[in-house]
Amino acid sequence: MRSVIFALLLNSAAAFVVSPTPRHTSAAASPALLRAPPVEASAVMLPVAYTGLGVALLSRAAGAGAGYNAVVLASTGLLSILNLGPTDNARYASGKRAVAAYKDKVSLPYGAIAQAEIAKKWFTLLKLRLLGQVASLVIMTRASSPAGSLAGAAGFMATNVAFCLLGGLSAKHDGDGVPAPTKPKLQKFILTTDSVLLSAALIGALSGSAVAAYVYSAGALIGAAEGAPQFVSTVKGLVGTGEL
Repeated sequence: MRSVIFALLLNSAAAFVVSPTPRHTSAAASPALLRAPPVEASAVMLPVAYTGLGVALLSRAAGAGAGYNAVVLASTGLLSILNLGPTDNARYASGKRAVAAYKDKVSLPYGAIAQAEIAKKWFTLLKLRLLGQVASLVIMTRASSPAGSLAGAAGFMATNVAFCLLGGLSAKHDGDGVPAPTKPKLQKFILTTDSVLLSAALIGALSGSAVAAYVYSAGALIGAAEGAPQFVSTVKGLVGTGEL
C-alpha cells in the first residue's frame, strides 16, 4: 500500500511544472522585467523531494502508534505533500524569473538596479528557505523520539520565521517574476503565526508537552488544507490528460 501511494504521488509531482506564463504589463513593473524571457522551474526536483519526504513522514506516523508524535509526523507529512511541493516550486520559478529579468543587462536606470537587488534578495532567501525546510524534514524522518520529531519541526518553523525577519515577504515576486510585496498587515500576521508555531514546537521538544505538540500540528494541518485545492486540481489535470 505504501509503495502504491508513493507511486501515485511521484507521478502527480510531474504536474508541478511551472510553465512560462504571459507576463503582466503593470505600469509599476520595471521595463527590464517586462522584457524578461520566460523561465521554467526545476519542476521535478522540488515536488519529488517534498513528496518523498512527506510519504516518509506518513510512514513513520503509521508506525508511531497512539500519541502526539504520530500526529506531529502525519500533519507535517501532509503539509509537505499538499502544500510545500506545489507552492515552493512556484516560488522557485518566481525567483528564477525575477533574476533572469536583469541577467546580462549592463546598463540599467537607478530604479531598475534597485529592483534587481530586490529580485536577487528574493531568490537568495528562497533558496536558503528551501534548504532549511528540506533539512528539517529530513531530521524529522530520521528522529528516533518524539522530542527529535519536534526538534525537526522547530527547525522547519525557525526557517520560516527567519525568512520573514530577513525581508523575504517584502521582497516577494509573483509567478511572472514581477515585484509583489506582501502587505505589511499580512506580513505581521504571518510572522506572528509562524512564531507561535515555532514556540509550540520548541516547547514540545524541550518539555514533552502534548498540548504544544498539538498546537504545532494544528498549524501544519491548516497549511496542508490551504494547499489541498491546488494539489487536487493538479491530479485532476493529470487524470484528464491521461498522464496519470
